[in-house]
Amino acid sequence: MGVSRATLREAMRAFEGQGMIRRRQGVGTFVVAKVPVLDSGLEVLESIETLAQRIGLAVNMGELQVEQLQPTRRMRTGFERAGRHS
Repeated sequence: MGVSRATLREAMRAFEGQGMIRRRQGVGTFVVAKVPVLDSGLEVLESIETLAQRIGLAVNMGELQVEQLQPTRRMRTGFERAGRHS
């Protein structure tokens, strides 16, 4: 490749740090498959659905259930303790 071993090692370290390769001592060096990432700056206001659609990801929402409960004495004690430690 026309570069020193030190330069090659540094490049491999950089690739590993970026998640592009995975090195296993005694096994080898492997290219990591690219994982789709939702990447957007703060200046763009888009929904998760729009971001996912742009890069070809399917979005599914699980079932959500909301309940209103009366707290038990144990729950109140836990909340009170948590409030003192925050």
